[in-house]
Amino acid sequence: AFVLAPRVATTSRVMGVVAVRVAGAMYALDAANGKLLWRKYLGQSAGSPVVTLPDGDFLAIDAVRNELARFAAASGQLVWRQQFEGPIAAPVNVEGRLLVTEKSGKLHLLDPASGQRTGYFSFGQTLPVPPAVDSRKGMVYLLGEHSSLYTLSLEDMSCAGVFFVGHERGSIATSPAVVL
Repeated sequence: AFVLAPRVATTSRVMGVVAVRVAGAMYALDAANGKLLWRKYLGQSAGSPVVTLPDGDFLAIDAVRNELARFAAASGQLVWRQQFEGPIAAPVNVEGRLLVTEKSGKLHLLDPASGQRTGYFSFGQTLPVPPAVDSRKGMVYLLGEHSSLYTLSLEDMSCAGVFFVGHERGSIATSPAVVL
């Protein structure tokens, strides 16, 4: 296999803070030099990446406490945390709200600034993965544990339809993809 890459030095400089999750801990690194800025233990949670908000702060799932937490990028200081009844999937930040699926079958709406819940929806099946959002069409897509695809209007979160897809229980490992 061949890898093609330009061998030209660049003068652009990466700035800011990046965060990664490795072996149950979140590490925040200075993007310019790779220096470790802070670390938080959050417990083992497969498939729960750190989400970067537009202002640079980070959202991460605390798997030990079933919480979603917001951390200040530069200092690692806890901004807020919101606890859930059971395991949750990675949050999706869209149009000034967070969409958080709880494995029990709930879709929670949260305010990203305060962490306060602004509502939730309960589905007839568990929701194993985060939703997919099509901002162009204004739709949210949620895969149930088996058979069903739920669609919601992003504008008012009303049900736009439930579609039989036919997938088997346990066959969904990742969010649906919005294409075209």
